[in-house]
Amino acid sequence: MWERRWGWTGLGVLALFLGWGGSTPALAFEAANRLLVQSIVPVTGGGGFVFNAVEKTDDSGGSAGEEGEGDGYPDPGEVIEAPLGNDLAKLTLKNEPRPGVEKGVDLTVYQVDITYLDASGNSRAFAARSSFQQSQLIPTGGTADLEFIIVPYSMKVPSEAYARGLRTIFLYPASPAEVDQVSRWTAAIDIWAKDKLNGDTVHARTDQTISFVNPNAQQ
Repeated sequence: MWERRWGWTGLGVLALFLGWGGSTPALAFEAANRLLVQSIVPVTGGGGFVFNAVEKTDDSGGSAGEEGEGDGYPDPGEVIEAPLGNDLAKLTLKNEPRPGVEKGVDLTVYQVDITYLDASGNSRAFAARSSFQQSQLIPTGGTADLEFIIVPYSMKVPSEAYARGLRTIFLYPASPAEVDQVSRWTAAIDIWAKDKLNGDTVHARTDQTISFVNPNAQQ
């Protein structure tokens, strides 16, 4: 058993020099299998990882009793057509045996971490790192889909009464530059799994660009 573990440790170090892992960097020591991100697609939003930072309302003012003014703001009394909520994405993950491994082992994804950076590469208090617990089995040589929250509601509307989130910045910006900085983000997504045989940790990572809009201003 010790000989096997030391053998894979050496192989893990060798992998760093050979560049194994493609777009998903490997840890220095992993299991007999590696975890690969095959694809990531949005489940909510308007496609292309474009999400609403403000609720969409009927801003036309065309119906009796509506307060719509066509001003791009969700004024009180307007009919809400798309409320704000969590935005979802789906990862397709592959459990791939390493070269030279005949069968490999099953992996169980147990956690997804997301770190957010704005257009300038800075973190923001309202976009704190998110962490989600999972329990997704991926058989050796197989794939599995994993749905998760890529943008939490709290990023748009923080729970603190006077905190500025995306909604407030889009509707009441301090300057046009402030909106520009929070319209485009990079979400660094880390996926953690366990080798079911030995309990070894396996890691995969992908970076995804996400954008935010005020849907009322797009009408």
